[in-house]
Amino acid sequence: MQKRIVFALAIVLAFLLVAGCGGERQPAAENSPVAENPPKPVKLKVFFASNVGNDYYNTLVVEPIKKTFPHITLELIPFGQKLPDLLASGNAPDLIFDGLTNLIPTLELDVPLSLDELAKRNKFDFSKIQPEVIKEIRSYSKTDELLAWPQANHWFGLHYNKDIFDLFGVPYPKEGSTWEEVMELAAKLSRTYEGIEYRGISPGVSHNRLSTQLSAPYAEPKTEKSMIGTHESWRKLFQTYKDVFSIPGNYPKGAAYNDAAKAFMTEKKLAMYPHLLMFPDPKLGFNMGVTTFPFFKDKPWVGPSGFIEVIVISKTTKNPDAAFQVVAHLTSDEVQTRNARLGMNPVVTNSQAQMSLFADLPAAKGTDLTPFFKMKHAESYGKTIYDAAGSKAVIKYLQEFIDGKLDLNTALARADEETNKAIEEQKKK
Repeated sequence: MQKRIVFALAIVLAFLLVAGCGGERQPAAENSPVAENPPKPVKLKVFFASNVGNDYYNTLVVEPIKKTFPHITLELIPFGQKLPDLLASGNAPDLIFDGLTNLIPTLELDVPLSLDELAKRNKFDFSKIQPEVIKEIRSYSKTDELLAWPQANHWFGLHYNKDIFDLFGVPYPKEGSTWEEVMELAAKLSRTYEGIEYRGISPGVSHNRLSTQLSAPYAEPKTEKSMIGTHESWRKLFQTYKDVFSIPGNYPKGAAYNDAAKAFMTEKKLAMYPHLLMFPDPKLGFNMGVTTFPFFKDKPWVGPSGFIEVIVISKTTKNPDAAFQVVAHLTSDEVQTRNARLGMNPVVTNSQAQMSLFADLPAAKGTDLTPFFKMKHAESYGKTIYDAAGSKAVIKYLQEFIDGKLDLNTALARADEETNKAIEEQKKK
């Protein structure tokens, strides 16, 4: 499984960032707290868990903050350092940018500051944020606290190589397709032609696409016992993977269950690729289409959930209100609309921000995004600090099941047993 969710501008083959989107200085957004007295200079250390690059950082973070809060200086901690090491050395960051699904290790370090009191003190209006986003973030807290702040809420899509479809005369996947329907298409595309082994579809680069789509829990929060062997969603996930890779020709020798990115974007041998919504640089000559992420028949129009970019304010910060000014302003309608135009999926309810998504991205021109608004995020499941152990066990035994080394019941039972063992070991630490 990917360690980090890669940020929106980093996952695209080549985002064509619009440099220096400026214009006249706009007044502070309604949700951006404004100090009554002239503010004193403040420096905040910023840490990114993923290497997003200078374009992302400067364009989507530094510029909007510098414009509205010139007294706040953001100091970027060079990428490559580990958060535990920073904490141990006394160089703790004030703001931590990460993917929500990677938040648990940070929680275990007892780093996040609860933001409820800060939001109340700064009179933040939560009605401006998508309620499902706030609910998803709160699911990471045993006491329903808001331990991180949303910045972007990623969409998923089914990307497809038009050239492969055209080569075999197969119609492109349509919006609102189920997993069963795209597997039927994949069966027509998985074949060897002129020495090239074409594959129809992969479930994605990580099982967490389907596990969140199915709201599959790793462990029961109260009993702290694995649910992999008993929750029906895991059985459906394992079987779906098996069905996909059992399509004749779809899993040739040398393929791996998680090699979809390479097969689709580099080798161009994979016809359909379900992933975070992206657009390639047309200069690369990639004839790609995109439609809605496949869903399960009993969960119509429900896609993966929880792939939210968040910002953690550290408990060690000496400037919590300034830090909150930063995160709140990044979710102002003004900034969210601006950043949406560059490809950053908004977390606000503002319709202008939502309809502005990818507006300044040339690669997205001509793509109808309307169907994506029909998709719903799956219900959150109870997160625990044992999810990483469960995920590790799932990866191991899912692979063995796909390869035919284990039957379904045995694979689930062993993943369950291994997760419970890891939970007990983790409790002793």
